[in-house]
Amino acid sequence: MSKTREETPKESLDHLKLKVAELEWENARLRAEQVAICMANGYVKTVLPYRHLYDLFMQVPAAIVVLEGRNHIVRLANLLTRQILGGEQDIIGLPLRKVTPEAEKQGFITLLDQVYQTGKPYIGKEVPTQQTRPDGTVKEATFNLIYLPWRDARGKVAGVMTFAIEVTTQKESTETLYHELQKALHSQKELDCLKDLFISITGHELRTPLTTIKGYTQLVERAIVKDTNAAPERQNRREGQDKILRSTQNILHQINRMNELVNQLLDFSHIQNQQLELHSTEADLVNLLKQIVEQQSLTHDTHKFKFQIQEEQLWATFDPTRLEQVVDNLIGNALKYSPPDTNITVGVECTSAPNNSTEVVIWVQDEGYGIQEEAQAHIFERFYRIRTNETNRVNGLGLGLYVSHEIVKAHKGRMWLNSKPGKGSTFYVALPFTPCQLP
Repeated sequence: MSKTREETPKESLDHLKLKVAELEWENARLRAEQVAICMANGYVKTVLPYRHLYDLFMQVPAAIVVLEGRNHIVRLANLLTRQILGGEQDIIGLPLRKVTPEAEKQGFITLLDQVYQTGKPYIGKEVPTQQTRPDGTVKEATFNLIYLPWRDARGKVAGVMTFAIEVTTQKESTETLYHELQKALHSQKELDCLKDLFISITGHELRTPLTTIKGYTQLVERAIVKDTNAAPERQNRREGQDKILRSTQNILHQINRMNELVNQLLDFSHIQNQQLELHSTEADLVNLLKQIVEQQSLTHDTHKFKFQIQEEQLWATFDPTRLEQVVDNLIGNALKYSPPDTNITVGVECTSAPNNSTEVVIWVQDEGYGIQEEAQAHIFERFYRIRTNETNRVNGLGLGLYVSHEIVKAHKGRMWLNSKPGKGSTFYVALPFTPCQLP
């Protein structure tokens, strides 16, 4: 018969220490359970030795729950936890899945099972949750979660302590900031692209008239030298003078073109900085349009101009200079984008606006190449230009319609077009109309 080995003094001491630790832990567990029961039943006065700890635990700005066992029985829960879970119900001693069925549906019970079984903590950042309120409404919230296993004296996992900190507001603020940063980044990229496009277009458009001016200036110089050295026959002098006149006219045309480009750039700058100003006054709109059409027909004899009116006078309040700029731009586009010997019609009439008010509508119609439907959606965008075989020869910054559209908007009006490829285009300008008394 084998003889049992006697413990050494050291082994006996270690065994005794282990027993003492187990007893101390069991005593602490029983006390904690007693405190929880007393707290749940409202008998705070019976746990005065734990009052300061209790107050601290209850006021922590995080939802804290102490769960025990594989069924996750609630042993302790602070005030914030009770508020989140629905208020005054007695949750101590109940399984968590019974306290909040949503926890199981949303996968939180599974996470608690994993922590309990593996002894490894779980940390979740910005976890979305849904909680059904007593009135049946659903509250969506975002939490940072920590699930920590707690162990008994033997080191075995006895339960899970959960910490939940609501970060809904912080997450929304972060998302808002992120979207603002993305918008700013997009705007910066767009600005960089516009800057590159601006430099490219402006360099080309300003270089072209400068080159032309230089060429015609050299022709004028040669004609003058030739005229000076030539025999004094009248015919030779007349030919030289005609050449000088044509060259001078072309120089003036290119200078006017450069002036137009510079004015468009200045208007673009004013619009971008919200500094576009209107100087409105009472004026006869019909008379203004007549003057514009007469001037255009004298300057451009390549097209036939028509003017359609239903009223002899339309006195209204607007900025004559700016409105003339808009109509000139529309007529200029009609000249550029339609073949010679075709009609350009300018019209004006009073009509009912979509909001049942009265508005005055100006239109410019051509018999030109027309505009593809996909291009029409971008026609009033800055630097936008239509690229087709017919339009590639046309110079410009792509700012005319953009500036015109902004001027019309500043008048609280609207601008649109009707166009079909091969059948021409009609651009409309509608302005609010309040009749003025005749002067």
